[in-house]
Amino acid sequence: TITFGYPKVGNLLYPSAEYNGKLTIADISLQKSITDKLNIKGNFLTKNEASLLIPKREKRTNKWSYGNIFVISGNKNITGACFFSSKAAYMCGAGLVYTCVVESISKIIQSIMPEALVLPMREKNGLVFEDSFTDISENLKKADAIIIGPGLGNNEDVFKFVKKILLTTDAQLIIDADALNVISKEPEILKECKKTPIITPHFVEMSRLTKKTYSEIEADTINTSVEFSKKYNCITVLKDARTIISDPNGNYFINTTGNPSMAKGGSGDVLAGIIGGLYSQINDPFISAYLGAYIHGFSGDISKEICSEFGVLPQDLINNIKEVFKTLSN
Repeated sequence: TITFGYPKVGNLLYPSAEYNGKLTIADISLQKSITDKLNIKGNFLTKNEASLLIPKREKRTNKWSYGNIFVISGNKNITGACFFSSKAAYMCGAGLVYTCVVESISKIIQSIMPEALVLPMREKNGLVFEDSFTDISENLKKADAIIIGPGLGNNEDVFKFVKKILLTTDAQLIIDADALNVISKEPEILKECKKTPIITPHFVEMSRLTKKTYSEIEADTINTSVEFSKKYNCITVLKDARTIISDPNGNYFINTTGNPSMAKGGSGDVLAGIIGGLYSQINDPFISAYLGAYIHGFSGDISKEICSEFGVLPQDLINNIKEVFKTLSN
């Protein structure tokens, strides 16, 4: 498939991308002075560009040089989500990962992930509630980034807990899964966060946030993501076969890595962890979001080659993050 000057949205987004062959972008000598006037807001990462964004590891450093990530997730019936996010953050180079979970699963998390610094929280019917906040509030003051939501549950008590975190922390927020569900009744909270938050919804969660139907979102992912980012002053990572990552200024990236093997529960928890782990070193939420989506999909592509399109599990995505970094570093 040959296109001229620049790739087009239709070359990259489904369903039209299904009919795209190997893409060649033909040079027709467009002058930069002309293209600058077009004020193009869309972009995508090439492998070379992604490699230039990989955080540098200085020789004289220690664990505090690479950030404190807090993962607030899980309930008494769900332990996998917090494991996936925490492990992915570590695999992306975070220095310290604090996994904040309800007391009933704290020993399980400690046993399956000895690297994590587990902080137990009081629970009510197996879920966090408003008083759970006091169990971690002092520790949260040292957070560089907070991943909140995977497997957290969804009721009024969880809503009060999530709201307290969102409105009081100075850290970068990565809001995922159940935390998105509980704030869907009050999305204006996003505007009150002290730093521009990153949200990582799939179509169903985005439907709750925007009140649009699944079909409306699927038909117009770019505008859905961009409009939401502008309206609520957040970075939106709208997950799809071609994920859209947008910022409040209308800029957006179309992620071109990934494949259907990743369409399984837990993949999104891994993405949240990757973004948090990158932010702890890059300190830029937009770059962390679009580079995180690229790395997540690239790990999925490597995993598919090993496990087929059917056999990839979230743990495979985590384990192959190291292969992504080895490839990009070279």
